[in-house]
Amino acid sequence: MTRLPSRDVSAQRVFLSDVILETETSADKAADKANFAKTFDAAGELDEKAKDLKKQADQFKGDSKDIEADTEKLKKEIEKIKEEESKARQDAVEARTVAGESRQSALDVQAEAEKKAEQLIEQARQKAEELKTKAASLDTKAGGFDKVASSKDSAAESNRKHATSLSLKATALASRAKQERKAAADSEQKAWTMTASQRTCIGLPGVKLKGYSPTSFDQIVGEHEMADDWQCNDWCLKHAECKQSVFTWETKTCELFSDATAEAELFRESWPWFNSSFCDTSDKKEAMLDMLNQVYEAKPWVPPLHNCSWGGDNCLHTGCCADVCKASWNFDTCEWFTCYKRDENWAGCKSGPPPEGWGKKLGGHPNAEVAPAPEGKLIQGTRLYCFSVVMWNQGVAEAWQSSEAELANNWKEKGLGIMQCDDYSIFDGLEGGSVHNIQSFIQAWQKVKDDGRWKQNDWSIKVDPDAVFFPEHFRRKLEWVYRTPQGSAIYMRNTFYKFQFLGALEVLTREALEIYFERGWQCEAHLGQEGGEDYWLLQCLEGLGVNFQTDVALLHDKYASDENCGDPNSVAHHFFKKTVDWDVCWNMANDVWNNEHPE
Repeated sequence: MTRLPSRDVSAQRVFLSDVILETETSADKAADKANFAKTFDAAGELDEKAKDLKKQADQFKGDSKDIEADTEKLKKEIEKIKEEESKARQDAVEARTVAGESRQSALDVQAEAEKKAEQLIEQARQKAEELKTKAASLDTKAGGFDKVASSKDSAAESNRKHATSLSLKATALASRAKQERKAAADSEQKAWTMTASQRTCIGLPGVKLKGYSPTSFDQIVGEHEMADDWQCNDWCLKHAECKQSVFTWETKTCELFSDATAEAELFRESWPWFNSSFCDTSDKKEAMLDMLNQVYEAKPWVPPLHNCSWGGDNCLHTGCCADVCKASWNFDTCEWFTCYKRDENWAGCKSGPPPEGWGKKLGGHPNAEVAPAPEGKLIQGTRLYCFSVVMWNQGVAEAWQSSEAELANNWKEKGLGIMQCDDYSIFDGLEGGSVHNIQSFIQAWQKVKDDGRWKQNDWSIKVDPDAVFFPEHFRRKLEWVYRTPQGSAIYMRNTFYKFQFLGALEVLTREALEIYFERGWQCEAHLGQEGGEDYWLLQCLEGLGVNFQTDVALLHDKYASDENCGDPNSVAHHFFKKTVDWDVCWNMANDVWNNEHPE
């Protein structure tokens, strides 16, 4: 450690201050070790002087140590500065190296760019030469095209003149064609008028005649619209070859025939109806009248519809009662309703004798059995629309039973039952059960109405899923036994049990279903909804004026203690809750039918 010369305290303080200042200045300006060595050499020269101040310097020993620490710190900072300076020098060298390389790279890029530019300039020059050559060639061709265009302009002018000439000729021809068309139409109209003056037609309102090979009889000029039966008949009248017309109001269809037939296909006095006619020369009028008589000889007698009054309503003007009888529990006895006149303004339907003071009996419940149509009269057709209502998700009540879904799938997969009808539907069932199920029944028939196919069929038949049903047996019995007069509004009574109508098989003509769909709301308004849907339907249909035919063997039903799958005249059998039992009954009934009615 350097010793300071001994002096008075004041001088020492000045000296130390100078030393420290000199040390700090040296630290700030330290550039290398030489400068720092000079500082310590100067401190050595002062060593002798510091001997006198030894005693005083001891008390500054601690301060000297601090100075030493600061000096060491300054040394380290100087070393750090030197290192940073060295690194800076190295970085500068590296930067100069990179800069040199960059300058060289830039020079290389510049050289390459100049070379590329020279190449592009040369390519552009060559392309320009090529374009000049091509332009010269195009100029030559353009000259040729100008000549061609000039030639075509001349031809176009000639064509325009020719087109103008043709247009004038076309206008003249169109005018002439119009005149000739008008002349043809006038001639055709005169021919129609002349033909019609020598012919006559006899109308058959409400009749659909059978016809073979319809002919259009198109007019020569224009088109002819036939939107009603009058236009249809008039068109037939004006054509000598036309002998018969049939107009269908529902489809606005006019069919014309060159041959007339006395075969009626349908008689209908309500919508949708038909109008037919015979047309021929006036001298054939008697022959047409004979054909007319033959047609109407085939018309069956159809019981008139009844429009009776419900209980509680005034039956003075209807003179009959809609309500069915009040029956005992087993229907052994019935008290029928009768319309009695009370005074000039009121009559009421009462069961039993009339109330005291009531007067004249006006009528009762007029529904009756409809007799089979005689031979030669038209009978109801055999097209069947059938449906079943199936509770697909309902389980079985007893372990020995099959579910409705299993029963329905059994005959569905085999193509039996309603699958053999002309049209059929299978509707999803609603909760209800076999009793107190009237609302479910009403909704099921509403689905039939919405489906619409019942209109294209002669009969609509509801079949329970657990019933064995033979559509073909019904068709055959219709032709052989029932012979239902065509157009009759009837339902089929199907058993000898109680009220003779069980709901496993409900059979109605199209006309009966029309009435139900039109006026069934009256039943909902006047009839209670207790009991089964079959008796409710019977009351409803008879209340609306629907008559009936009866076949007590139409349905063999276990509810009536009438199970008989061996009946050779059977149509339906109910109920079979197990698929294997259903199959056994179907096979038995089918075999006995085929044995009794061989083809």
